[in-house]
Amino acid sequence: MIPRLHGLDHLRASAILGVVLYHYRAFYGLPTVWLDVVGRVGWSGVDLFFVLSGYLIASKLFDEVTTTGRIQFKAFYLARSLRILPAYWFVLAIYFLFPSWGEGIALQPLWRFLTFTQNFDFNPYRTSFSHAWSLSVEEHFYLVLPLLIWLFFAQKRWWLKERDRFGGAICFAIVLLLGIGLRWWAWQTDIQPKIGLENQLRAASIAIYYPSYARLDGLLVGVAIAALSKFRPGLTRAIQQWRDWLLLPAGLLLGSAYWLFGGSVTSANFATWPTLLFGFPILSIGFGFVVMAALSPYSVLYKTESKLTYWVAIFSYSIYLIHKIVNHLVATRLQLAEPWQLIVSLLLCGGVGSLIYFVIERPFIRLKSAILAQPPHPASPAKPPPA
Repeated sequence: MIPRLHGLDHLRASAILGVVLYHYRAFYGLPTVWLDVVGRVGWSGVDLFFVLSGYLIASKLFDEVTTTGRIQFKAFYLARSLRILPAYWFVLAIYFLFPSWGEGIALQPLWRFLTFTQNFDFNPYRTSFSHAWSLSVEEHFYLVLPLLIWLFFAQKRWWLKERDRFGGAICFAIVLLLGIGLRWWAWQTDIQPKIGLENQLRAASIAIYYPSYARLDGLLVGVAIAALSKFRPGLTRAIQQWRDWLLLPAGLLLGSAYWLFGGSVTSANFATWPTLLFGFPILSIGFGFVVMAALSPYSVLYKTESKLTYWVAIFSYSIYLIHKIVNHLVATRLQLAEPWQLIVSLLLCGGVGSLIYFVIERPFIRLKSAILAQPPHPASPAKPPPA
């Protein structure tokens, strides 16, 4: 069995904690200053999940295409469906069967959730299950990436011949610039005309924060790390020799990104063109350095094993799906004083998330493994939950 990558468990657990605290802060406030600081930047856990997802999924596809020369599309899409949809449909059913349990006052039409088109022209304010937008981004990524890898690698196109040392870097730069260009277009057409108006921040969220075409940076960085690891192992080993020093450029980039964003995507800084154009690439590349450190055998992130982060990583997808319902029910039904409300909410998020994992997720993971003859527990969970 492939050993688990403990460093990725630590990152996954940190990301889901940040997301839960961010959403808790948005609805109820956090009881201490230091928790408020963590919660304020917790939204960026989504971007860390995107980097992790890009790395994990691309690594499997690169292994397959270099080993067999092709992509088994049917097996890939079946595996993704069995991994993602059962728990998602279960929580979606809870939202529609018990709407009073939801954190908002309305739900989008069911067909938007079932077709993963929720994140287009999406206004999240006072909407229940709004955090499912990132699942739409992930699903679009799953749909497109195997096709692109088949096109570029399995078909041996001339622009990515094996002898071309810069083909991958050129593709990375093109897609990165494409994302910046699309956000610039959205800025010009949807946001700039609203400068000075009360709904400028909302327009920026609808036009840039949620649509898949504007949020490819993290996934792209993850794919780049996977490509580097697979096709440039010598360079990858040289980078890994830097050990935990990789966290230094990560900290500088992440700090710069948080400064651009004003700490949060709900700040006035978010709806400015420098932030909207360059904030997400800087943030994603910063998280890319963190992931590279976690993958380095010489890093403390890689060498340190923790049962806590292991299980939080395992349960994180279910925790992500259900955490807003849990927080809402604790706040409205129990009405505890802080910090007990937060403590109970976090414990119940973990408990309910673990229940969903064991009752729904794990049986379908085993079914997937049986159908596809895969080991039931991969090196690291294949689906980082978005937020």
